[in-house]
Amino acid sequence: MQAFSPAMDWSGWGQQLKTLERMMSVRGYSSVASIMHGSDILLVCSARSSQNDLIMVYFLAENKVGVKTLRRIQGECEAAACQHTIFVTEDGLTPFAQKELEDPEKMGGSVVEVFKKKELSFCIMDHSLVPKHTLLTPSERKALLRKLGGKSSCLPRIKDSDPVVRFMRFPVGGVLKIQRNIGTCQEIYYRLVTA
Repeated sequence: MQAFSPAMDWSGWGQQLKTLERMMSVRGYSSVASIMHGSDILLVCSARSSQNDLIMVYFLAENKVGVKTLRRIQGECEAAACQHTIFVTEDGLTPFAQKELEDPEKMGGSVVEVFKKKELSFCIMDHSLVPKHTLLTPSERKALLRKLGGKSSCLPRIKDSDPVVRFMRFPVGGVLKIQRNIGTCQEIYYRLVTA
């Protein structure tokens, strides 16, 4: 298996960059601020939120990202004081790299998200069949639960692996308001985000 493409053509990643910019905008980050460096195996972008939180995005040409690459990037992120990283790869992580990500001791509190290139080939939020998803504020959540007369655990669930939940990065335990337009009427659903 060839790990690296000898001459990576980054022009084929244009749609993923557009989708990424939309994702960062929806999450409250400034648009992808800079492409820091590009090489045959790596393209790095960064963005900042309104709270000045840094997020680094790595577009990797490796078919599967291994532990060695993961540790190298983790070192770069620690040096840049970055606690949030996104990997965009062809086929995800190797099993060993996935195991390393799941170990909180090795990750040191940093957040790492992994997207495959095909997952970012279009913006899921722009699809006509995807309803509007909104995270309820604590006061809205309290009012909803009072109205329904129950606990949030009684609400139907939506997994944190759902494509829209991943795209928007809704927190586990959050309550979503989902508004679906059907013809001339609007249906509203509520879902609890679970792991």
